[in-house]
Amino acid sequence: MLSKKLLQFVLAVLILPAFALAQNTTSSLSGSVKTNTGEVLVGATVTATHEPTGTTYRVQSRAGGRFDISNMNPGGPYIVEVSFLNYANEKKTDLYLSLGDVLKVDFALASKVNNLGNVTVSSLRKTTETSGKGGAETTIGRDKMANLPTVGRNIYDYLRAVPQAKLVNGSEGAVSIAGQNNRYNAFYVDGAINNDVFGLSASGTNGGQAAIAPLSIDAIDQFQVVISPFDASLGNFTGGGINAITRSGTNKTSASVYYFLQNQDLAGKTPTGLKENATRLNNFSKKTYGFRLGGAITKNKLFYFVNVDLQRDLRPQPFDFSQYNGNTKDINVLNSLAAN
Repeated sequence: MLSKKLLQFVLAVLILPAFALAQNTTSSLSGSVKTNTGEVLVGATVTATHEPTGTTYRVQSRAGGRFDISNMNPGGPYIVEVSFLNYANEKKTDLYLSLGDVLKVDFALASKVNNLGNVTVSSLRKTTETSGKGGAETTIGRDKMANLPTVGRNIYDYLRAVPQAKLVNGSEGAVSIAGQNNRYNAFYVDGAINNDVFGLSASGTNGGQAAIAPLSIDAIDQFQVVISPFDASLGNFTGGGINAITRSGTNKTSASVYYFLQNQDLAGKTPTGLKENATRLNNFSKKTYGFRLGGAITKNKLFYFVNVDLQRDLRPQPFDFSQYNGNTKDINVLNSLAAN
């Protein structure tokens, strides 16, 4: 009996870190509800609605008028409405939640006696509302991803916007965060680790040796880069944690078809200076094409999202046979290979 209990204890100790190090894939909302004269309202109903999917979150304010809503879908826009008996409802619209952050929104309700109608307060994405930060971190949402330039359509192109990140090998996507080796970074997709566990690629992610992105940019909703998080649920890295979440379907059907081409005519060894003095690259071709489609199967309940991303590369032979100076007797074999 004792050995069986000991075995259960050992298994629990081994499994617990896997749950303790789970990455954040949601956002939170918090704030307080008071009257316009500063009195605390306990028991006020706070309703947050995610407009793209119709998902509704509802809580009541507790002691001190405070409220908290956890495990919310990142992004937005959200509509947050507060109601209380004998007070006019107050509504705030166009609110956006960042991945892993807590958006703070405070409400001040006016008495119906002194109010002729409901009050609606609207705010833009970048407002004076404060979000709870848990250490040094940078969040890159859809707006930044749509405006930041990218050549390889790789998530590492967007890390240029992170002050603590440095591209140490742009061709292979190796990124040093906080001065650490890129292999000490952790890359998560929807909370699941997506590192190159064999340590083969310089980028430290799956697909690095083939020079392809570990995840299609069109499939990413937003991501955050954490350096020194205060949250104990973020960890298992000494450089930086790259935490990405994927898109999901919404009530509105959306689709995208794309095709990108890069070859020797669009790149070169000497991008500056006179054209006649430019040094061309050997003939190569890099094609990326695909599509994404998302929508609702059942409005406000069941959604779908599909993404297909293909890459086809044609690379030149890196070995120059004409400059071979070895003493091998099989030079004719090498020449025949070069001809083929």
